[in-house]
Amino acid sequence: MAIPGKAIEFYSEGGIPVGSASGEAYKSALWFIRNKYAVPYDVFEIDDFKLRYLLILRFALQRKLSFLATPNSGTLVRLISLLQEESETILRSLYDGGLPGYTFEPEQEKRIRKLCPPDRKTANRLLKNINSGGGSFQPLQYWDSIQAIAVWLGGSCGTQVGALRTLFPGIPLRDLGYHASEARMTMPVSDNTSEGLLATDNNFYEFIPVHEYEAGSVATCTIAELEAGQEYHIVITNSSGLYRYDIGDIVQVTGFHRQTPIVRFLRKGRDYSNMAGEKLHINQFLEAKRIAVDARCVPLRDDRFLIFPNQDAFCYDLFFELAPSEHSTDLKELALEFDMSLKELNVEYASKRDSGRLN
Repeated sequence: MAIPGKAIEFYSEGGIPVGSASGEAYKSALWFIRNKYAVPYDVFEIDDFKLRYLLILRFALQRKLSFLATPNSGTLVRLISLLQEESETILRSLYDGGLPGYTFEPEQEKRIRKLCPPDRKTANRLLKNINSGGGSFQPLQYWDSIQAIAVWLGGSCGTQVGALRTLFPGIPLRDLGYHASEARMTMPVSDNTSEGLLATDNNFYEFIPVHEYEAGSVATCTIAELEAGQEYHIVITNSSGLYRYDIGDIVQVTGFHRQTPIVRFLRKGRDYSNMAGEKLHINQFLEAKRIAVDARCVPLRDDRFLIFPNQDAFCYDLFFELAPSEHSTDLKELALEFDMSLKELNVEYASKRDSGRLN
């Protein structure tokens, strides 16, 4: 069961599709790989996240899964949580077909009915699992053939990995590798670590030590000059057309396999925050403040504010110091306005919020 993003979120003014590399890879995989997928790609095109996740669960419960893969571990945590919350809806769907509780257009209703015919054998198996768990779904008792789970283990995206280990105790976790739409940069070779061998056949790499980069230096070193334990900004050149491209990431060299560096992604560089793959930039925070705060003339003591990524609560804490005023400020309304502004400015933030992966 792989869970990608949408291959096309929208089109640019010039007609260029903009979307998720994982969705495009899912759609374009070789036929014998696509035949192994538990969930048809059409499901990932559904904008209603709750409906999308219910259908993912519906398909996953009908399959003997051996491998789970998705970049964000919070997606799997959210799926299991939704299964607990909506177990009655899913059971009714399996017993009677369709998806009870949802109203669809006639054509969509027909499509959902075709995708979700009755499957009482699966329904009885699920009910037995929930009853044996005292009312709670037991993932490893139900999918007893799972061999591995692939998610990002590094950086702040690894914050929900602890919850994943609790849900799937003893199952090896394999990092998906340090890669982005620009390039694949590592090949993981060990379980339960975000480290991987630098993919030396894909790109030409240059590195700038973090302390030198932050001091304004752009002098680079090559692979032969790397030192174990050191942190670097990474610069890539490749056949995709990127030339000395500063991707804005910081990596650490943790060792070597013969002469090939073993590296792990630490974090985005300055001015970025990234808890669940949202990659918010300081300019987006500043623009959200302009829209939500300045435009509404909220009385502030000064122009400063603080955004704190709260990794325990999987949300952002927003701090302002209000100035004395005759008029009260509705802080809840202010927070909602700031949140809505960030959604409009950053499609990944909107996706993570709407799906419940960020609170």
